Amino acid sequence: MMVLVVGRPDSGKSAKAEELVMEISASDKRIYLATMIPYGEEGKERVIKHRTLREGKGFVTVERPKDVGTLPDANGLIEGIAASKATVLLECVSNLCANVMFERTDKKQDKLLSDKTAEVVIKDILMLKDKVKNLVVVTNEFEQEEGFDEDTIRYTQAVSAVNAALKNAADKTYDLIKGTI
Repeated sequence: MMVLVVGRPDSGKSAKAEELVMEISASDKRIYLATMIPYGEEGKERVIKHRTLREGKGFVTVERPKDVGTLPDANGLIEGIAASKATVLLECVSNLCANVMFERTDKKQDKLLSDKTAEVVIKDILMLKDKVKNLVVVTNEFEQEEGFDEDTIRYTQAVSAVNAALKNAADKTYDLIKGTI
């Protein structure tokens, strides 16, 4: 089963996603698949905030800024846990898109186009979905604003395309913007 949780930044998406994982996972192993690369103090504080939210909930944290579809390993394990029996919380699509779109290699920054970024991220997430028992995916939704530079426009287009595909693939979608399920 795949559940998608959509909202604006700081809308309570993470708390809702964790609540859903606790409801659907029962005695399953819980994996928190973190995609954020923490830059600066703000990034480090965000990581601490999310780790604090998960304390005592039985999550094993796996840091994976991209290539989430390559999990589990050849033995079907994620950090020693059978993927087919695990509930995975993927946080978050917008970080994953940024990591793929603005990949840094050898001090050089390659930029993918929005459609290629969306294609890579969608494929990756759907591969992961097929390997785990349950997948709860957190994503941001951004409004296009006047004055966005070219990179930001490409990025928000990629996130929107991924969100649309995931909404179609999800068994349930919780939209914290519209207040719908």
